[in-house]
Amino acid sequence: MNRLIKTKFGKNFIYGYIEPLVSNKRKIFESWGKNINLQNLRKCQKGAIYGVLSHWTISTKPGIVVMPTGTGKTETLISLILYAKLNNILIIVPSDVLRKQTYEKILELGVLKENLIINTKIKNPLVGVLYHGDSQENIKKICKNSNIIISTMKLISNLDDNSKQELINNLDYFFVDEAHHSKAETWDAFLGKAKANNKRIVKFTATPFRQDNQIIDGSIVYNYSLRKAQNDGLFKSINFLPIEAFDNTVSDSEIAEKSTQQLKNDKNSGYSHILMVRVSKISRTSEVLDHYKNIYDESKIVTIHSDLRDYKKKEILRGIKNGQYDVVICVGMLGEGFDLNMLKILAYHDKYKNLSTTLQLLGRFSRSGDEEIGNATIITNIQDKNISQSLSDLYKNNADWNYIISHKSENTIESLKIKKEFFENFESNLIEDGGEYENLSYNIKEDNFIIPSSTEVYETYSEFDFKNCATILENEGYLVNYNINENILYSLKKDKKNITWIQTKDIYDIQWSFFVMYYDKNTYKIFIYSNSESFKENIIKKFNFHQSNLGKKVLNIYEDDYIDKIKVLGRSNLSTQETTSYNSDMGKDVIKNISDLEKYLSTIKNVSASTFGGGISKILGTSCKGKVWNTEKVDLFEWKNWCVYVSSKVLGNEVSESDLPRIFQGFVNEYNLGENINYLDAERIVGIFWNEKIYSEEIKISDHDIYDYDLIIDRDNIDKDNFIIPLNIENQECTIRIKIYYDEEENKISVSYYEQHDLYIRVNDDYYDLVDWINNNPFYLRYIDNSYLDDKLYYKTGKSYVFNNNRLISWNWSGYDIKKEERNGNDNCDSVQKCVIDNLFQNNYDIIFFDHGKGEIADIIGIYISNGTINLDLYHCKTSGSGAPRNQINDLYDVCGQAQKSAIWNNINEMYTQIIYRSKNASNSKFIEGNKEEFDKIIENRKKYSLEVKYSVYVVNPMVNLSSIQGNTNQNQLLGSTEGYLKDFYGIDFYVIGS
Repeated sequence: MNRLIKTKFGKNFIYGYIEPLVSNKRKIFESWGKNINLQNLRKCQKGAIYGVLSHWTISTKPGIVVMPTGTGKTETLISLILYAKLNNILIIVPSDVLRKQTYEKILELGVLKENLIINTKIKNPLVGVLYHGDSQENIKKICKNSNIIISTMKLISNLDDNSKQELINNLDYFFVDEAHHSKAETWDAFLGKAKANNKRIVKFTATPFRQDNQIIDGSIVYNYSLRKAQNDGLFKSINFLPIEAFDNTVSDSEIAEKSTQQLKNDKNSGYSHILMVRVSKISRTSEVLDHYKNIYDESKIVTIHSDLRDYKKKEILRGIKNGQYDVVICVGMLGEGFDLNMLKILAYHDKYKNLSTTLQLLGRFSRSGDEEIGNATIITNIQDKNISQSLSDLYKNNADWNYIISHKSENTIESLKIKKEFFENFESNLIEDGGEYENLSYNIKEDNFIIPSSTEVYETYSEFDFKNCATILENEGYLVNYNINENILYSLKKDKKNITWIQTKDIYDIQWSFFVMYYDKNTYKIFIYSNSESFKENIIKKFNFHQSNLGKKVLNIYEDDYIDKIKVLGRSNLSTQETTSYNSDMGKDVIKNISDLEKYLSTIKNVSASTFGGGISKILGTSCKGKVWNTEKVDLFEWKNWCVYVSSKVLGNEVSESDLPRIFQGFVNEYNLGENINYLDAERIVGIFWNEKIYSEEIKISDHDIYDYDLIIDRDNIDKDNFIIPLNIENQECTIRIKIYYDEEENKISVSYYEQHDLYIRVNDDYYDLVDWINNNPFYLRYIDNSYLDDKLYYKTGKSYVFNNNRLISWNWSGYDIKKEERNGNDNCDSVQKCVIDNLFQNNYDIIFFDHGKGEIADIIGIYISNGTINLDLYHCKTSGSGAPRNQINDLYDVCGQAQKSAIWNNINEMYTQIIYRSKNASNSKFIEGNKEEFDKIIENRKKYSLEVKYSVYVVNPMVNLSSIQGNTNQNQLLGSTEGYLKDFYGIDFYVIGS
């Protein structure tokens, strides 16, 4: 062979046995193709070559060749180049060591010649080696005069854009060795541009997952499994020797002792095996060294790591290959490309956290060779708490590593194929030119998104059209992409945000909003995650999604995990006597520290628990409104699978306490958790209330405040058999008649008109049909026993009530017509209301306000000051057409419902505002005693002297026979629950006035 010629071009070199000229490059290339015998290659090498060539006949996508470490990937790559007669090639490797090793193998073609794969007519290639970045012109010269160029990923990433483009323009084939390293953004962009220029790209790897656990871009064109390699004799069996230690120091000592004993056994059996001690960081090398030098010849032990000088590392590596050392302590796995078949014992002190690197490491130890070598042995601690879920099966007693490793490898790659298909099926609508998103889609890849394992469950009551959704969002300026086969869609929006520290529009922040949803066709459920609440709400509103209130069903998510402890319990306070409307309880015994009264006065909104399942520890949280989350970060494929898992758990049967972890025993029954119902118990309804949104937004029905409308149950026409409640929404001008019923088709409580109305509801500046708005913002229904229905969730009370008979007040009704309720503005009318007013006069009330009418606070409001306390009494009056007191619960339903509704006015300032408003809009004065000025003075004195306010509610119905209430279970329960509701939740006293 001719003398090796090393020719310098700028800062880099071309190596060859002929002058690096374009004409010589062509002569070399012409010698390839017909002078190679593939039959002398291993079966896996031939399979990989045919797989690549087959792929190129049908696709321009990057190809991926998966071959375990030690099966001859580099020789396969060289054979492919020679057999397919390829030219103008860039081979990219992850490290300097591999760059040198690769260019030497390609330059000499030694292994291929030794194994008679090529004959002497094959000319050795001109190999350019990039060591440094250089000028565009010098890079171009290297390309023009080399058959093959070799460089590292880092160097390519650091080249300027012009030099990168020169490589893409002048080269046709891009091969990546050890492709699981290709993770840098600049590196991905370089290959992306090569792909966009229709260059052929092939990636060789031992694992299809990158070191950052992301999948490698491309199609798997050949997969040679680890099990197949074992069956073909390319890998030795693995002996697994576990130790069990719960202390790190003990673990290191026992691993050292067992591994050195195995080394001695192997040497006694005639094998020249080497023990590698693997640790995770440099500081650990000195820690474990102390254990080994006490039990083994220290002169045969060496430590190697990245802090050593290059010459020292090379010296140590030569010593290892020459048999100078028996024990090698290293960080990692001695670097890519370090091939030594005598490495047969692994003291695995610090484990890799992912499957891909673990497989690569084990492949290095179990490979066969020409030398006389024995089987591989792995020694590690199986009680390590940091073992990841994907590797947990390996670290069990009696684990068969030969079976587990091969099957995990196959299953991982099979799942990868499914995952890749998932990402490849996105039908991008991303804008590629023009506007503020110009060229953005070029850098967006679906597998780049890493989001929390968090989802909120919504529902739609008809088939959802992804394409239509994408079109609508795109027309509004969003970036949209979807996978119609997998029912998943995501969207991005770019917003400019003003900066507070400078007054200019020229400087601003850029904020990206992200939204993703998965649609379960079987259940009509929409699973949503977004990093922006406003972005999410906008889309939910646009497509009319409804939140799925799951109630206690969400606890089913915990049934497969061991619950270490409940970390957070979020409770919504129902009592206005609490200073906050929401409590977040945290602590060691968070459940035990909540009193029985607190349990009753609050509803559970969310639960967060530390769990241990599948080999990993995480925080798992749930919200009764339909949100489920944990602390893991996932890609879109894993997020979609997370949603499927959540669906399987929380959308099925009601929670069974016996199936939940032990820590939840008693939790379901003791705490006020909502549960789904599939019927409407019409007869037991005491009151119907507007959705809580009316307190936080400006809402009008036509031109009137929503407060002006009363919700009146038409009890005489309740349809008991079909569970339908007729309801009148009325004010002074009109009555809107609707019905409330359980909609079996949509599985929810719904409302509809009896007769269509043209009234609209206005929320801020948006307009809606009244019934549509109510269906999206459901009524709040309270039952006779203080249980209640909030949207879909039914909350049972944990407390039974018996009415306090001391609060029964009997009046003398002689002189009054107890069949008449209303005063009708006539002071001499002998009605029930007139009787109340007369009693207030007799008791010297300072303010008597007649508020009877649509939108009333109460029929009559009485205010007086006594002993430094403002007493504010609300009177709700009712009567019936019969002439004598009786024992019927219907005489109490309406007034008890009114009493409960009036509790919202237990704020004297808000009541003052409403009274003055209603007084101004009345044709006659509503002040029967006192006036606005006197009321103003009471409000002023309250502020000046810090006067307390004592609220009381009275229901008045002369038809109620007080003596019969104690023995009447239904009446007593109704009055008791009303008393408990007003007193426990609002601090309001409750009285009943009858006969």
